[in-house]
This record gives sequence, C-alpha cells and structure tokens, in this order.
Amino acid sequence: MEAVLRGFDLPMAVCSNSSINRLEQSLARTPLAAHFGPHIYSAEQVARGKPAPDLVYFAAEKLRVAPAEAIFIDDNPHGVKAAEAAGCLAVGSSAPPTTVRAMPRSCAPPVPIMS
Repeated sequence: MEAVLRGFDLPMAVCSNSSINRLEQSLARTPLAAHFGPHIYSAEQVARGKPAPDLVYFAAEKLRVAPAEAIFIDDNPHGVKAAEAAGCLAVGSSAPPTTVRAMPRSCAPPVPIMS
C-alpha cells in the first residue's frame, strides 16, 4: 500500500467512520500516516457518516478539490455510496476474507483514501 501511495503526487485524505482516536492509533502503527499529513478525517467531524456524502464533502473542501474531480477509494459499500452521492469517481476495493483474517491487527485492510 505504501508503494502505491508513494506513486501519487496528489493531495490525499483518510475518510473513515471510525473515531478520531481510533484512526490516530491505527495509522500511527503504520508508515501510511505520513502520506496524509493533517488530512485524516472521521465521521465524528460531520453530521452524518458514510453512506451519507458529508464526510466526502468535508474532505474535498479541506483538500480544496471539487468532488467531481476526486477519486474516492473505499473497501466498503458505504464508502462507495458516499462517494457516488458526492459526485466523486468511486472505486471499490476489497481483500478476500481469508486475507483479512490472516493479517495482524496492526495491518488492517487499506483505509479509505480520497485523492
């Protein structure tokens, strides 16, 4: 995942229904946090979490990107619905269940990113 993120020279954000505290703890265990800087956003920061588009709009505003010009990658149908509702190009991503179960807790499936 880090090699993929390194290849993008675009603003990116994490958009998650998780709490801010959980996001900070999860990302701090990985080298991924450096790719997002201050752009780590939680549903706690908006009125409605995914599948509503509120978090997508919030992140797009913070990144100074129009939703129609954004690509939203999510590992959950709720995130894809949120992206589509906001007018982003939505990309769904998932790993086979056996892969997810075999991963250590500190290496959870890829976090949703907006670029």
